[in-house]
Amino acid sequence: MVDIMKELGKESNLTKDIYPLVEIRGENLGTNWKARVRATLEENSSDVDGWLGKYDLFHNKDKGEGNWILRELDESSHEGRLNLWKKIKKIPDGEIDPSYIRELKIYKGATGICRDDSGICISVLNTGKHYPDDIFDEGILYHYPNTPKRPKTFDINETNSVKECASKGLPLFVILPGNNSKKRSIRLGWVVDYDDDSEQFLIKFGEAKPEPVVEKEEQGFVGKTKRKKKLKEVATRSNNQTKFRFDVLKRYGSKCALCNIENKYLVDAAHIIPVDEDGTDDPRNGLILCKNHHAAFDRNLFKIDPNDFSIVVKDNLINISESNLITKTGKMPHIEALEYRFNK
Repeated sequence: MVDIMKELGKESNLTKDIYPLVEIRGENLGTNWKARVRATLEENSSDVDGWLGKYDLFHNKDKGEGNWILRELDESSHEGRLNLWKKIKKIPDGEIDPSYIRELKIYKGATGICRDDSGICISVLNTGKHYPDDIFDEGILYHYPNTPKRPKTFDINETNSVKECASKGLPLFVILPGNNSKKRSIRLGWVVDYDDDSEQFLIKFGEAKPEPVVEKEEQGFVGKTKRKKKLKEVATRSNNQTKFRFDVLKRYGSKCALCNIENKYLVDAAHIIPVDEDGTDDPRNGLILCKNHHAAFDRNLFKIDPNDFSIVVKDNLINISESNLITKTGKMPHIEALEYRFNK
């Protein structure tokens, strides 16, 4: 049956496609061969009640319709996508032709998010033009789609298709610029987290599914971490800062902690214990500040009292409208980080 389904190469109907091919290829089938074919499919598919629980080779997409596909050929399955990845890896990085990507049905063009036939996201496209800083060594921040010329429901469906990758534990393909304008690079990625407030997905690269994200409140806080020396600091900070920004935005929301600016494009993720002093990238060592108040924080024009989160201002001309630290989610930085900065 595996050979038969490989020869068919796609989702096939039991009556119209599978039985006829079995009859052509089979020898000495006997009188009950159709029942045995159907039983073989059902006994080796976790999609139906007849599954024996040992092998899970076949996917039954629409129960009662008789439509089957070999899981390793199914682009909406974990195995199917990893098999596509094996094909992609054979091509040198940065040298993939767009036509080959379309041939594999990984990308169909027109939008940044491509869905497979079942409606689940199979790839996301990053051209490097609109959000060039959102790619880092371990992954990418991918922004929710916002297409003015399409109905809002289109963007919602696209967003939900990426979330479905996360809920089902499916990998997806991240399509990036290649070695020249006519080539592409592809990474295998996993949606490990997303934030509806800042409207971003955190996608990590790798062949193995990453460990689930653990809420930082459940972990011990370490305020400082050993960082690379300053010769490499610029590249290191830009890579780490992308992930740090996502974590801090998700923890606190996209509102400046000191004023009423509430726009993800106008706020920064600021370290409380500075990076230059080996401050950790734990989001509890972070604050969301507008660009003006981030600059003021770096110049110590105000500080935050760790006892009551009140703002102690050294210059009244910096337009701080909050008397106490305010976050959109109500969560606060770690007290040890605030104490370090306040005492310093």
